[in-house]
Amino acid sequence: MIKLFRAVSVAELSDLINSGRFQSAPNSLEGKFFAVTIEDAEQWGQWFYGDVKFHIVAAELPKEIIEKFLPWPHLDGIGRPGLLSYLT
Repeated sequence: MIKLFRAVSVAELSDLINSGRFQSAPNSLEGKFFAVTIEDAEQWGQWFYGDVKFHIVAAELPKEIIEKFLPWPHLDGIGRPGLLSYLT
């Protein structure tokens, strides 16, 4: 198992708690971005949400799932994220 991190809004956190899973919102990507480090997730949260409250959540995923991520070497000048597509 490998731990990854994601900055989420209060609404996404509530949805995650209620549904027990990450879900896409209408008119959004068919996947979620995860950071390799908590520090990168915090930077993306600050960049994306600004002064709006956000939370950092962690997800432990099997290596086989992470291998399906669509990787970028460096996104937004912050770090290496992974996009887990719901279509894989």
